[in-house]
Amino acid sequence: MITYKNKSGFPIIRACFNCKNYIDIAILERGGYCTLKKTLYAYSLEETCYFMVRHFYLCEQHEFKNEDFLKEVSEAVNLKDIIKKRDFKEK
Repeated sequence: MITYKNKSGFPIIRACFNCKNYIDIAILERGGYCTLKKTLYAYSLEETCYFMVRHFYLCEQHEFKNEDFLKEVSEAVNLKDIIKKRDFKEK
C-alpha cells in the first residue's frame, strides 16, 4: 500500500476518515459509509446500500482527499514495509 510522508517524515495512514469516498454518519461516532462500492439490497437486488466503516479502517483503494497535491509535494513510501521495520525494531 503506497502512502506519503508527512512533514515529520512519518507515513500518513490511509484511514477511511481522510478518504474522498468516506461519508460521515452524524448519529454514529467515528463511523461512516464507504461509497467505493454499493451492496445489493437482499429483497430487490438494487445497489442501494453502502458499507459501514469505522474511521480508522484501511482500504487498498483509498484515495486521499488531496491525493494530487500529496503526489507533488511528498515522498511516496510503501506503508507495509515501514510497519514491518517498526515491528522488528520493537522486539
